[in-house]
Amino acid sequence: MDPDLSDRFDAALYSDEADASERLWAARLLLFLEFDEEAVTAIRRIPHGVDPTVCGWTRQLVDFIERKHGPSAGLADVRPAHPAATGDGLLTVTLSLGEVWRDLYRHRDPDRARRRLEAAGAVIADLSVDQPMLSDVAFFRAARYEAVVRGHFNDAEGMENLVAKVRATLAPYAADATAASSFVPLEGARRVLDVATITAMENGWRHLALTCAEEAARIDPYCARAKLLLGEARRALGDERGALDAYRDSIRYGPLEREYAAAQVLHLPAGTAGRAALTRSPQAGHSTHSVKSSAGRGADLPVYAAPVERAGRVEEGARSPMAERFAPFIELTPPTVEAPLLVHAPLFCYDALLSGSGHWFESTSLQRAMVNPFRQELAHAYKHAGGQLAVDDYRQWVEAVDTTPVRTLRDLRERSAELPSLTLSRLARLLCSLGFFDEARSVLPAAPPEGGTWELGVSHLECTRFFIDSITGLGQGDNSFARLRHLVSSFSDDERSLRMRLTLHISGMVAASRIKDHSQVAYWRTQGAEVLARYTHHDEVSDFEATLMTSRFYRAAGFLPFLTGDRSLLKSDMDTWLGLARELRGCTARESILARENLFPALESAARTLSHLGDQDGAEGLMREIAEVVDPLDSKAWLQVGDDRHRRGDTQSALEAYLRSAESELPLARVAWFKAGVCARDLGAWNDAVDCHARSLDLWPGGISPADQIRDIAGLHGLGYEEEWISRIISAGRGEG
Repeated sequence: MDPDLSDRFDAALYSDEADASERLWAARLLLFLEFDEEAVTAIRRIPHGVDPTVCGWTRQLVDFIERKHGPSAGLADVRPAHPAATGDGLLTVTLSLGEVWRDLYRHRDPDRARRRLEAAGAVIADLSVDQPMLSDVAFFRAARYEAVVRGHFNDAEGMENLVAKVRATLAPYAADATAASSFVPLEGARRVLDVATITAMENGWRHLALTCAEEAARIDPYCARAKLLLGEARRALGDERGALDAYRDSIRYGPLEREYAAAQVLHLPAGTAGRAALTRSPQAGHSTHSVKSSAGRGADLPVYAAPVERAGRVEEGARSPMAERFAPFIELTPPTVEAPLLVHAPLFCYDALLSGSGHWFESTSLQRAMVNPFRQELAHAYKHAGGQLAVDDYRQWVEAVDTTPVRTLRDLRERSAELPSLTLSRLARLLCSLGFFDEARSVLPAAPPEGGTWELGVSHLECTRFFIDSITGLGQGDNSFARLRHLVSSFSDDERSLRMRLTLHISGMVAASRIKDHSQVAYWRTQGAEVLARYTHHDEVSDFEATLMTSRFYRAAGFLPFLTGDRSLLKSDMDTWLGLARELRGCTARESILARENLFPALESAARTLSHLGDQDGAEGLMREIAEVVDPLDSKAWLQVGDDRHRRGDTQSALEAYLRSAESELPLARVAWFKAGVCARDLGAWNDAVDCHARSLDLWPGGISPADQIRDIAGLHGLGYEEEWISRIISAGRGEG
C-alpha cells in the first residue's frame, strides 16, 4: 500500500481524532478488499447521530454485510436509523434498493419491491437534471433489481424494454470507455446485464439472454463472469463452439469462475480445431441453469449438478443412442439403432452357447476380438449415467441387469463346475466378448496333462484358453509357438476339429509376423495349407464358410512374402484374400455380418500392402472405404485413416480423421482423443490440444501421456491455466476428485 494511503488508513481505524467520514471510508475499503471482520470493527467505531449522509452510507454497508453473511453478522445494534433526508440522491436510491432487496429475498414480497422501484425511479429522474452521471449510476443499480422483478412476473416485454434502456444509457460511456469517468457507469451496466442474463435463462428467454451476455462481454472483454455467462447463453442455443471459446476465456481470466467453466470445457461433446462436430444441444425446455445457494461473491453463478452426459441428454426413463448402440455389451440384447459391426460379437457367442454341440464347421464368433481395456472404457464413457451403463465388474453387472440372456449367463456361470467342456468353453468365449476377461479365465479348469490326445470339447476349451491369453498378453512370448504346436498335436483325428486346427495355423502366422520370424510364418503357412484344403473340401462346409476361411488364411499367409520381400507373391496373395472378401455374399443376416466383418481386415491388410508397394493413394482409398462404407461407426477405421494421413505429414486432415474416430466413442476413443491432441498441438491450437487430452484422460484414467501433454502444453505456451486447475482436470479424469 502507498505510504500516504497507509498512514490515512491507520489514522481512520485507530486514531481517536478520526472523524466519522474517514472511518466510513476505511470500512468501505476493507469490504472491497474482503476483510469483512476488520470492516465490521471499523463500522462499530462510527458514532451514531452524525451527518445524515454518513449514517445513510453506514446503513448501506451494514445491509451489504448482512446480505452477504446473514443475521449472524451481528450488526443489528449498530445499524443507524434510516435518515429522513440526506440531500444525497444517489444515497437515497441506494438505501431504497436495500429495502427492495429485503422485499424480494427476506419478505418474499415482489409487489412491494416493484412499488419501491417506481419510487426510486422518480428520485433518479430528479438527479438527471443536475447530475446526469450519478443519475445513470443510480439507474444501473436499480435496474439490477428491476430485472429480477421482471423475471418474477414473467414480463418478457418489460425485460426487453429494460435491456434496451440499459444499452441506450451506456452508449455514451462505451464510446469513451478508457475515460476515468466511464468506469463506474460501465461496470454498473455490465452488472445489470449479468443479472438480466441469469434471469432470462431462468425464464427460458434464451435469445434475450444471449443479447445481454454479448453486450456485457463487449463492455468488459476480460471479465471472467461475463465470459462464463456468455458461454452459458451460447450453449443454451446450441452454439457449443462459441460456448467453448467463452468458457476458455473465463478459465483464463478469473479464479472464482474457473472451477465451473473448466467442468463445462471438459464435458462439451467436442471442441477441436474449429470443427463443426459440435452439434448436440440441450433438449428444448430443459433448463440446465441453477443458482448456487451459498452466500458471498459468486453466489448467483450457474452451477451444474452433474457434468453434461457424453451421450447427450435424454428424457427421463429413456435410453441414450449410445446405450442403444452398445446394448449387446450392456444387456446382451441386439442394438435397436445403427451400430458398428463389433457389437454383434456377444450375440454370436451367446447363440453358440445356446446351440449345444453343433456348429463345428461354421463361424460361431467374429474375427476381431474386443480390446482388453474395452469394458473399463465403456464404464468411463457412461460414468455419469449411473446404473447398468457404468458397470465394468462382472458381479455387479449380472446383478444390475435383468434381461433373459443375462439371467441365462448368470445361471450357467453359477453352474460352471457342472458344465461339459464345450459349453464351458463357449461360456468363457461369451464372457470375453463382453469384455470380462478375468471372469472368463476364472471359469476355465486346470489345463489337462501333456501327452496323448484330447476329446473334442477339451480341445475347444484349450483353444479358448490360448485365445484369452493372446488377447490379454499372457500368450505372447517365446513359448507361444511351442504351445501352439502342442495344441495342434493334441487334437484327435476327428474331422470336426478341422476348423479349430485351421484357426490355430492362422494364429501361428499372425503371431510369427509380429516378431518378424519369417521361418515360423513359412512353417504355419505350409502346414495350414493342407488343413485348409481338407476343410474347404469337407461335405459339411458351406461355400460361404469355405470362401470366408480361404480369404482369412491368405490374408495371414501374405505376411511371408511381406517379410521376405517377394513382391510378386505378396500381390498374388493380396488379390486372393481381397478378391474373395469382395465376392463373399451372405444369404442370411448372420452371413451378411460375417462377410462385412471379414472385408474390414481384408481391406486393412490390402491397404498396408499397397502402402508397402508404394501406392499411397490406393492405400488411403481402401481405408476410406472401410470408414465410409464397410463400418462407418467403428472408431478403429477412422483412427487408422488418421494414422495414415499423419505419417504422410497431412496433420490437418489427420486431425479431422481422429475427431471422426473420437465421435464414435468406443472402443478406441481414448486413443483417438490423444492423437487428436497431438495434431492440435502440432498445428499450434494449444487450447484445443488441452481439450483433447482432457477427454482422453476422462476415458483413460491411468493415462500418463495425456496428463503429461496437458502440463507441457499449458506450461510452455502460457495458456493462463493455473496448476490447481490442471491438477483438478487430471484428478477428475482419474476418478480422484
